[in-house]
Amino acid sequence: MTDDLSRQVATTDDSEYSLSVDEAAERYDHAGHPRTTRAIQRYCAKGDLDCRRRETQFGVKYMITPTSVAKHIAYIEEVRPVTTSREPS
Repeated sequence: MTDDLSRQVATTDDSEYSLSVDEAAERYDHAGHPRTTRAIQRYCAKGDLDCRRRETQFGVKYMITPTSVAKHIAYIEEVRPVTTSREPS
């Protein structure tokens, strides 16, 4: 008896990778956490953002999922210390 062990279908569609690094930078800026494009490229390289790396004739281009940017912004807001007022010494 032979079992058919077909490969599973990929769960992530390339269309989900819709943001450029510049567009991701705009989302960080609108959320009040401005980041440089270089910082976002580092997030991609480290795996902090879900992205696809594409080689172009001008260098590397990252395409990022909007969901991963939103999750990363939420993480930043969670770990960022909130200062409401200064306590007198």
